[in-house]
Amino acid sequence: MAVIRLLGVRWLVVLGLLASGLACLPGCHTPRTEVIVAVDADASILALSDAFRIEVTAPDGTLRTATASLSDGAPLPRTLGLYWTEGSLGPYRVVVTAMRGTSAVTTREAHFSFVRDRTMVLRITLVSRCLTTVCTAPLVCGEDGCRDVDIAMAELEPWVGTIERLDAGSSPIDAGPDSGRPDAYVTPFDAGIDAFVAMPDAFVEPPDAFVPPDAYVPPDAFVPPDAFVPPDAFVPDDAWIPDGCTPSSETCNGLDDDCDLRTDEDFDLTSDLANCGMCGRACMPAHGTGACMASACEIAACNPGFDDCDGNADNGCEVDLNTDTNNCRSCGTMCMGGRMCCRGMCRFTCM
Repeated sequence: MAVIRLLGVRWLVVLGLLASGLACLPGCHTPRTEVIVAVDADASILALSDAFRIEVTAPDGTLRTATASLSDGAPLPRTLGLYWTEGSLGPYRVVVTAMRGTSAVTTREAHFSFVRDRTMVLRITLVSRCLTTVCTAPLVCGEDGCRDVDIAMAELEPWVGTIERLDAGSSPIDAGPDSGRPDAYVTPFDAGIDAFVAMPDAFVEPPDAFVPPDAYVPPDAFVPPDAFVPPDAFVPDDAWIPDGCTPSSETCNGLDDDCDLRTDEDFDLTSDLANCGMCGRACMPAHGTGACMASACEIAACNPGFDDCDGNADNGCEVDLNTDTNNCRSCGTMCMGGRMCCRGMCRFTCM
C-alpha cells in the first residue's frame, strides 16, 4: 500500500495513509519504493491561482487530498512524497488542480506506477494553453498539448536529492506562444532564396517575337460612336430583381431575401456560431464556450465547475463537478461508500 507524507514544509496538509502499513522513513537503509510528485505552473496559471490541490487515488479506490497555498512564499515546485510498502504497484491516479478560492482554474490528471526499490520524481506542470485546449479521453492536456494520461516509466525522473525548477527559458514553464519550440526550430528567412530566383532572361521573349507595330488595328476600324447603345436603352437599376421578389435584409434561411439571385451569401456555415453547418444550428454548448470548426460544433472551454466528461459536444459541459457523485471535482472521480459530492468533495453530509 502507499503511505503519503509531507516533504519538508511545502504542503499544508498531510495526506495520511491510503491503506495500512508504514513505509521505511528517512534514516533507515532499506531501499525505498517511492514517487515524489513535483507540482509547478507557468506564470499565467500562477497569476490566476492561490493554491494547488492534489488528489491521489489508490488502485483500491481509496482517495486522499492535500492542499498547498501559493501565498506562503515557499519555493516551487511543491512536492509530495508517496511511499509504497506492499500490494499493487499501480496504477495510482493523481489529479492536480490550480485553485482560486473554491474554483478550479485548470486541472491535470496522470496515472503512474511505482518502481520497486527506486525513488522517482513525477513532474506535473500546469500551463495556460490547457485553459482553451480540449482533449478527448483518455488524452489529457499537458505541456505540449494533448497526451496520454498514463505516465510511462521512462517519464519518471530518478531522485537525485533535490528537485530543481525547470528553467523558464528552455522548458514549458514559460508556456507562451513559443512554448516547447526550441530556437533551433526557427527557419531562417533567407534560407535557400537563391535557389528559387529564376534568371531574368528566362522569362523575356526575344525581341523579334513581339507583335510589329503595323499589325495594330487601324483607327478607322473602331466602332463608330453612333453604334453605341443609346442612353435610354440602359438596363434600369431594378431590372435585375426577379419578378415578385421584394428585397429585404439577407438572413440565413435558405432563401434569397435580398433578391440578388444568391442564397445566404452573407453567412459562413463553416465557422458561424449561430449557424454552424446549417442555418439556425447554434453552437452554444451548455455551461461552456463553443467553436464552429469546419461546420462542426466543438467545445472550446467549459465554465468553472463544469466539464465535458462524455466527450459529446451536443450536450455541452454536461457534468456539474460540484454535485455529481460519479464525477466529483473531476471527470471519473466517484464518491464511494455512500458519500455524496458536496461542492466538489466527497462527503457523507453536505453542510
